Order: sequence, then structure tokens, then C-alpha cells
Amino acid sequence: MNAPEILRDHNAHALLVFKTGRAYLHAIALHQPPVRLVRLPLLERAHLRPLEYHGRPYPLARALRLFRRAGRELGITDGAAAALRSIDSARKGETP
Repeated sequence: MNAPEILRDHNAHALLVFKTGRAYLHAIALHQPPVRLVRLPLLERAHLRPLEYHGRPYPLARALRLFRRAGRELGITDGAAAALRSIDSARKGETP
């Protein structure tokens, strides 16, 4: 797993990119309920910008908290919930 990145698309939707493959970006999308996994073509990376918080990169812990909250309120797919748990355990240094 790569280091997760919090990015935004041209519509200012938040994406938590957790894996970059040869052809696709694997991300958790927050822009339409339920919170879900999405797979974007790698060429879309050129249109994504880093999400900032007070002029700095968005903190991962804060993003995870907001994605989990959105999952509780709007619903979340099983795959997205598993990916969030995996990212959180990797961030804390726990073994899955």
C-alpha cells in the first residue's frame, strides 16, 4: 500500500487515494452517498490537486475521521470500510 493522499478533483470533491496501480488510481470517494471505493484512470491524476487545510497538506487523521463520520451518516460500502480500517491500522503502526 502506498502512502495515502487526500486529493480534490475539479469539482472540489474529496478523494482519499490509497493505491496507485499501473493503469488506475484506487480511492475512497466522499462526493456521493454512500462512501464508496472508486477506480480512476491514471490519466485523471493530472486533474487532481492536493487538498489543503490552512495552507498545509490535509492531515490524514482528520480525513479518516471525516470519512468515517460520513460513512456513519450517509452509509458506506463494505470495501470502503475495510480500506479505511486498513489505512487507519497502517497509520497507527498496527499489523492487520
